[in-house]
Amino acid sequence: MNLYTSSFNRLRLPVLFKLLVFLLILFLILWMIKTSLYAGVTKVRKGQVATVGKIISHQQNPDVAIFGSSVAWVHFNPEIISNITGRSSYNFGLNGTPLTQYQGLLKEFIEYSDSEVIVIAGTFSEFSGREAVAEIYRFTPYLDNYYLYEGLEQIDPNLLWKMKYVPFYPLTTLDYNFFQYAVYGYLGRIHHDDETEVNGFVPQHKIWRDSPRETSLKATISNKVVQQYKALVSLANARNKKVVLVLPPIYYEGVMKIENLQEIKEVFQSIAGTDNYFLDYTSNEICLDKSLFYNNTHLNSTGADIFSEDFSNKLSIILKQ
Repeated sequence: MNLYTSSFNRLRLPVLFKLLVFLLILFLILWMIKTSLYAGVTKVRKGQVATVGKIISHQQNPDVAIFGSSVAWVHFNPEIISNITGRSSYNFGLNGTPLTQYQGLLKEFIEYSDSEVIVIAGTFSEFSGREAVAEIYRFTPYLDNYYLYEGLEQIDPNLLWKMKYVPFYPLTTLDYNFFQYAVYGYLGRIHHDDETEVNGFVPQHKIWRDSPRETSLKATISNKVVQQYKALVSLANARNKKVVLVLPPIYYEGVMKIENLQEIKEVFQSIAGTDNYFLDYTSNEICLDKSLFYNNTHLNSTGADIFSEDFSNKLSIILKQ
């Protein structure tokens, strides 16, 4: 080694050392930010992120568990269900989240819970599948859970791989909602959107608003999603749980636009089989009263209470069988 090379290496070492120190400090800062945000969100007591957390941490173990997207979240009033059936009840509905996305959560719940009945509420487009994970921030703090990760990976394996293996990549997927919930968690506050929540249920005090005026709708049916349904129903049955599939009320004008509604009902019935139950509310008298809806597929608070009472009476009969 000549004198020039030796001098060069002596000059380079401090620069490399400084770079390594900078990277270490940056790593620690990002780690602290990530850890603090996740910890704040896990402290949230109400809302959609809290619903996910309560399943992952096994905080809720009701006799009657309601799962589904918004048609579960705003339709099933657990207080009414409990009062009529005499069973404890909790609404795990996640807005904008069909079974193909929340399947991991449902599997986790089936494995740990002692629930007697699992209610799965679906929409007419329930079997259409999904190409992207919606509202990823709800699940981000809990992706270490095997079932949750596995279920979401089936939708977007590239995203989930990066979320798991690329350092701090999850921070790039977070939005304002996540940061707001993290702050509220630390402050012990409840987000204003969740103030009316009761056991997961959020009544919608709304009046009718016009929906898009499609002349007709035809929902696609993915065999992959149907098989996901069947696998979860079979797992629930293997754990001695009854499954009740529900197609909630749809305003009759909306019903008339769905070209393959009968086919969708047949799929629900085939999933239920002979050991479970399928309740179809799309021809119920509730569907004729516009004042009970705020759009074609969602009941307002008054409609939800009427529906919950009717559903609870039917569930009481099922529980006795």
